[in-house]
Amino acid sequence: MNRSLLWAFLLAAPLSGQLDWKRLDTKGPKQTLAAHAFDTDRDRLVVFGGQNGSSSYNTTYEWDGVGWAKVASTGPSKRWRAAMAYDSKRGEMVLFGGGTSRSEYSDTWTWDGTAWNQATGYIGYIGVEPSPRQGAAMVYDSARDVVVLFGGFGTTGDLNDTWEWNGANWTQVFPKKRPAIRGAHRMVYDPVNKVTILHGGFRTTLGRTLRDMWSYDGSNWTEIKPFNVPNDRRDQSLVFDAARGRICLYGGLKDTGTIHYTLGDLWDWNGKDWVSRSPATTKPPDRSSGHAAYDPKLSRIIMFGGTNAVPSTLTDTWALAPVRPATLTPFGKGCAGSAGVPKLEQTPYLLPWLGERFDLRITNAAKAAVGGVFLFGISDKKWGPIPLPLDLTGAGATGCSLFVSIELIDIAGLSNGEGTIPMLMCNCPVFLGLPFFMQFVVMDSAVSRPLKVAFTNAMRIVAGSK
Repeated sequence: MNRSLLWAFLLAAPLSGQLDWKRLDTKGPKQTLAAHAFDTDRDRLVVFGGQNGSSSYNTTYEWDGVGWAKVASTGPSKRWRAAMAYDSKRGEMVLFGGGTSRSEYSDTWTWDGTAWNQATGYIGYIGVEPSPRQGAAMVYDSARDVVVLFGGFGTTGDLNDTWEWNGANWTQVFPKKRPAIRGAHRMVYDPVNKVTILHGGFRTTLGRTLRDMWSYDGSNWTEIKPFNVPNDRRDQSLVFDAARGRICLYGGLKDTGTIHYTLGDLWDWNGKDWVSRSPATTKPPDRSSGHAAYDPKLSRIIMFGGTNAVPSTLTDTWALAPVRPATLTPFGKGCAGSAGVPKLEQTPYLLPWLGERFDLRITNAAKAAVGGVFLFGISDKKWGPIPLPLDLTGAGATGCSLFVSIELIDIAGLSNGEGTIPMLMCNCPVFLGLPFFMQFVVMDSAVSRPLKVAFTNAMRIVAGSK
């Protein structure tokens, strides 16, 4: 039987969903051009340094999802335009460089959530490191476990060198091709395609902002030339939205050398082209230098502060998320097979968005198991007149429970204890917000119970629109 027909999920051109901004706070730190990144282990947006008018700072603030807290006033010296990224493998924030109106720095620091520790640039330090600069861009490449740094405004001019930090040392990389010299550009790591994306910036020798776009795969830079391109700009916000699997761009400053335009437009990069987006109801004031990052716990982009056209330092905090989000929520507990309890899990960066594919994974099944049956239903409360969950001990599946009603079934293969269930979500607005439920049954001949099966947990599926 054709699985797409069985599920009544038909692949179509995805509907354009709605995004919306929500203002969360108005009393953040009055500091712009600060270094910032999101600590995914502690669920904190960390902001260091920055400036306000002629004043520079070395204070560290954290946003915990509810409010701002000043957590340190020691560590790196006062500076703005430092580069920062969170190294999730080593559980530490990495900060490099920055400067003031008088100087640029080349020191490297790490923040563990409690204290700053200097890693390079101290007196007596012997080692290779990037030259002093401010306005560089830096991201963490999770596939290769390195922090990637590019460009910036150096002491003798703009730069276009590429460096990588492995947690202990800097190494300069020499790609055959690379973007032109610049500073105040933005970079973001795309974990789906395993590349770093660079956009825009300012080139001092030209006296203007840039609009080109590049990708870096760890070996070489490649220019991307999409059909639609946002205007040239610097100091924009650029964030990978893990829930939607897209890169989001907001605002920035268009600079011709004599005329400056503060921007407030919103764009999505879908891996092939840029798409202009209009918020559903409201939007933040136009700004450049907004400190933005993705909050994986709450599945939303957080943006704090920046500068508007007055110019004035902004202290507001906003969240950006889909109006109708897609979700996959595991529930219930499976029963053990011969290799332990099998699991039904989300495939990273794939959610049930209208008109798009999403996959579910079976893991931790018996290696000898070659397949099983997936059960799909419309309720987790009742299956006809039968209340759920249903204890299956009486059916020979001791210790197992059925958590979903059974409206549809199909088979799926397993290999070495794992498998993938590919599904296509119908591009049907009527499905928005409706919950569906799924559970998988592993055929396990080595299990000790009378019925030779093991059940996974169940999954609650809610369709959303990007």
